[in-house]
Amino acid sequence: MPMMPQKSSMNASSVTNKESSTVKGAHVVVKMLLRNTGGNILLLRRSATDTRRSLEWDLPGGMVEEGEDFVTGVVRETKEETGLTVQANTVRLVYTHTAMRDSGNVCWLFFVCSGNTTDVTISYEHDQAKWVTLLEGIEMIKYDLQRNFLIYLKDNKLLVE
Repeated sequence: MPMMPQKSSMNASSVTNKESSTVKGAHVVVKMLLRNTGGNILLLRRSATDTRRSLEWDLPGGMVEEGEDFVTGVVRETKEETGLTVQANTVRLVYTHTAMRDSGNVCWLFFVCSGNTTDVTISYEHDQAKWVTLLEGIEMIKYDLQRNFLIYLKDNKLLVE
């Protein structure tokens, strides 16, 4: 029987692993849902040159680097892909998923953070950034894993309006 994702109220110190963020044969992917003061969330569109899911809408994030803790990874990826600085102590882990892939076991960690800035500077990995409602995001994201994360947030009312 598949396990349902669990709501988490963990903060940065709860998920920080100072020794290592990787397990041999495993990969950790971190994703950030950024929410502005107007209640909108940030989506990035992958560039046409992306080798996976080109021109699809996505959440900021990527692979945790060897020896990097999970929160540091999501803060770094958010800065690299959006130009936005996120404070580690404001990041909440709210959703996880694991799966076996060709490259081994993959664990996705989805974080949420709110902020008051909307000035995004995208990296070469993306060609557009857009602030949208949660419902618009559910419609725009085609990748099931990320769409299911957004649906989970909506269904469990985890983003207080």
